[in-house]
Amino acid sequence: MRSERSRLLLALTALTLVGACSSGGPQAAPAPASIPTTASAPTATATATANSTPSATATTAPGRLVPEALQSRWWNWAGGTAAIVSPVTDQDGKRCGHRQTPDVWFLAGTTGGHAERSCTVPAGVPIALPLVNLMGTDEQCRTFMATAQGEAVLDGRALQPERVEATTATLFLGANNPFTGKRSTGSATLCGLWVQLDPPSPGAHRLTISGSSADFSTSVAYALTVGT
Repeated sequence: MRSERSRLLLALTALTLVGACSSGGPQAAPAPASIPTTASAPTATATATANSTPSATATTAPGRLVPEALQSRWWNWAGGTAAIVSPVTDQDGKRCGHRQTPDVWFLAGTTGGHAERSCTVPAGVPIALPLVNLMGTDEQCRTFMATAQGEAVLDGRALQPERVEATTATLFLGANNPFTGKRSTGSATLCGLWVQLDPPSPGAHRLTISGSSADFSTSVAYALTVGT
């Protein structure tokens, strides 16, 4: 049972985009998804459907993304390329700048376990990350969120996580990605605990994140250097 669960969680939610994979539809590209991460990422199954990309630029407050855009963009960012170059599998932070965009800087967790990373972030850019998240079905998200918990601490100050229940988004996962391992595109249900930070002040910062759900857990300690 535990090994089965571990495998499920391990793919940062081995999202089996069934429809897309079986139909051989178009694929590859960046955008976010959800599974336990930023601390971890469990996996589940999802059914690929139509191509309805959520508004990638939608925001609530200045610099803050609405749940649909937050999750879809993160998953596409983390899963758009092979695991060997993905920030999710990064052990020291060398891939921190991989495929980042000018309006938000994403950070990642792990597929389970702890990592220590150093990361240089541009000044004036907000940061977004999951503490623990899932890509799966509505039912799997309900089960996952029932035991999901996480913590983020920036320079000794506890941050308030944002609880995001099941939302639907279109994902574009690259070949050998860290979640499913397969290139695919389709609709998936995403959920998790998230943190969105205003642009940190220039200089050195310490950010620690951790998350868990059921028997899955993950954590990362970030040494951040914010540019001037």
